Amino acid sequence: MSWDGRGISKPLVLLDYETVEDTITHNAYKPEEDVEPFFHPDITTEELLAKLAISEKLKEACDYLASSINRRVGVWWAYRCIKELHKEIEEENKKNPLPPKERRKQAIDKKIAEWSDMGELNAIQTQNDANVAKLNETMGKLAAKDMTDSDPLKPLHSKIQGGMDADVSSMNAIKKSLDDMVNGAPSGVKASAQRNFDQALAAYKVKYGHDFKEQINFMVKKAVFPTEIKGNTAKADQYFGIIESRVKAVKNYVEGELGKHFPLKIQGLPKMPSKQKYDEALASARRWVLTLTDENGKIACDVGNPVSQKPEGMCALAAFWSCTNLVPESKQPVPPPPGLAAKGVSMTVYLCAMAEGGSKSYEERYLDYYKIGVNCACGIDTWDEAWKPEEEVGEEYDWEGKSGFGRNGESHSDE
Repeated sequence: MSWDGRGISKPLVLLDYETVEDTITHNAYKPEEDVEPFFHPDITTEELLAKLAISEKLKEACDYLASSINRRVGVWWAYRCIKELHKEIEEENKKNPLPPKERRKQAIDKKIAEWSDMGELNAIQTQNDANVAKLNETMGKLAAKDMTDSDPLKPLHSKIQGGMDADVSSMNAIKKSLDDMVNGAPSGVKASAQRNFDQALAAYKVKYGHDFKEQINFMVKKAVFPTEIKGNTAKADQYFGIIESRVKAVKNYVEGELGKHFPLKIQGLPKMPSKQKYDEALASARRWVLTLTDENGKIACDVGNPVSQKPEGMCALAAFWSCTNLVPESKQPVPPPPGLAAKGVSMTVYLCAMAEGGSKSYEERYLDYYKIGVNCACGIDTWDEAWKPEEEVGEEYDWEGKSGFGRNGESHSDE
């Protein structure tokens, strides 16, 4: 999935830092090594985001946007990504009500069935066996002494048979001529010729290091038996190519699944929090966005910490880290360090992209979340429509006693 570059049709008016230099200097942004080549001295935030997105570096674009966007808007963006994830998972659950673990099992079983299917390999083997049988039949016909005139191979058979008969007749004639010449010679001449021949063989062996007869045999064999003709390995290459591709597919699939899901089942680990805890954490982040107080930020911290391994908890921590004072009960304000709130936002987006369930891939989610972030930074996606209480999510805190959701509640801005 890639960004078409047309999304930023309006200026990003809700940024805290309009240039990359300001983001690095004032918000501790540390670019990845593969992002640095996109920089130039005067590059703006909008320009860098467009370059990263068009280059399909959507995670890097989201990470930078989290560092440059207004903190309150950034938490709202993280909240919106979570709501988008929930929507995706709910829609997928309607289509397939099985839990993610069972879906993965189904997907694995399907893959195993595909990789175990021998139909394609058997087809290659069957075709190869048929070709071999046809070749053997053809060679058998050509080797036979007789062949019917109606057989298509008759002309070739006659040519081969005629050539072989002519060669045999010629060799027999030469042999007879040599026998007559040797048998007709006087015995003294034959003995002298034998001695001269033996001496010549011995001299040849001394000079060249091997026997003349052996050399003759080698030359005859080389002339009679042609060099080995390499067989056609196309079918074998195709057969083993399919096997090799399946082995690679299995390896890539297993590595991909382990990269996405690796559930640990170790005795003694803390139990997973209930859904209510995640809902409370997400509601606290929403509450902080709508009623911007450090007290609400502290509530987000308290309910977000126990579930910080999930996007809902991380979003709540991002809200807390975006406050003006991390210790509201203290007389001396403790501001958050630069970049901490941005890290919370970017980590929330990442956890959403990596979340189990749903129908979209990691890349598809990052594209969706980047679009949401741009809309938030442009002022298109705001919390105006959300300015009303959601359903009750828990009784751990006195929600109404900590400044209400309405705009009339006591609040202050970090801007």
